[in-house]
Amino acid sequence: MSQPTLPRLPAPAPQPPDHIPSLPRPAQRPLARRVAGRVLDTLRTLAWVVPLSVLIWVWAEREQVAFEQNFTVPFTVETNAEDRSVRVLQNPADQNLVLELEGPRAGLDRVKELLSPGPGVRGGLRIFLPKEQLTLSQPQRDLSIAITAQVQQDPVFRNNAVSVTRVRPGSITVLIEQLVTRELDVVAAPDQARLLEKVEFTPPRVSVTLPQTLLEKAERDERNKVDGRLAVIADCSAILSRELGRRHEAEAPLRFPVNDERVILSTRTAKVAADIKRTELETYRIPSMAIWVQAPAAILKDREVAFNPLVVQNLDVSGPPAAVALLKPDPQTGASAFQPYAILRILPEDTRHDPNTEIRRRLTPRDIELPAGVSILNLDQEIVFRLVPRDGPGT
Repeated sequence: MSQPTLPRLPAPAPQPPDHIPSLPRPAQRPLARRVAGRVLDTLRTLAWVVPLSVLIWVWAEREQVAFEQNFTVPFTVETNAEDRSVRVLQNPADQNLVLELEGPRAGLDRVKELLSPGPGVRGGLRIFLPKEQLTLSQPQRDLSIAITAQVQQDPVFRNNAVSVTRVRPGSITVLIEQLVTRELDVVAAPDQARLLEKVEFTPPRVSVTLPQTLLEKAERDERNKVDGRLAVIADCSAILSRELGRRHEAEAPLRFPVNDERVILSTRTAKVAADIKRTELETYRIPSMAIWVQAPAAILKDREVAFNPLVVQNLDVSGPPAAVALLKPDPQTGASAFQPYAILRILPEDTRHDPNTEIRRRLTPRDIELPAGVSILNLDQEIVFRLVPRDGPGT
């Protein structure tokens, strides 16, 4: 029995292309909006990229390794040994080290700034010598000390990432001396003591600390002694310039007979009380003294004083020897302890004169500055002057 035959269905006809379903397309933004968005994105990126790049460049510049070949720096030697004196055995003007440095440029600049002396800045390196290193079997001895390692480890270099590759010289020689302390009397300078009486000092004695060898040297020289003994010398010139017949008090600077920076006094001044001896008056001729102009500021603001002569010459004075001695030049320096001068006093009424008019003014004793107790014997000096506008002709 044959199977029944099913009828064949015709194949579906192909759809035309315009009937193919299409996927939805995203909304298209206008071109201007797309460009503006990209520009804003770029600017946002640059806003943090550019500063970061600059910071990286600055950091790299500062951290770039640099070299300093011959950096000269002064140094001092310090110690914690209270009974020792330490001094470098070379000319103080040459007490410098020459360093070779390596490190970031910023670190090198900071090191040079810290080590260079300046206003209010001590500068320089400190070489520290512990007291255990300064042993003595005699009053003094020389000692050679290596300093390279100590310089390289100095915090000023380590804190700034700077390496010290070389130190010249690598060692120094120092003189170690035993320090001693003595109590010495305070006395007036011999040339002043003969002019004073009933002299009292407060304190009457001071402590002097100095190297033992220096003390022994000072004691051997009789020129350093007063009345056969070593003493601290007081400068009593502040009293000698005062009037006779009264007891005076003043501060007197103190000094050791030997001028040496290693000498330490427990006090630099003492109070002195004394009477000035009554002596015969002494005369003296002052060869020359300057003339100072004294005038109201309003006058000198737009005027200059042209005067003649410029100095007072051959002025004879008289007074106590101690006061007159202040006017005499020092044999070594050529300068006197008291600089006398004359004063040309300009008065407000002087401005009424024409600039070409010469004004004459005779000096009086009150116009001469001299030590107390000194009087003038032969003052006969006239000063001729003119008040000249500052923008006018000179003299």
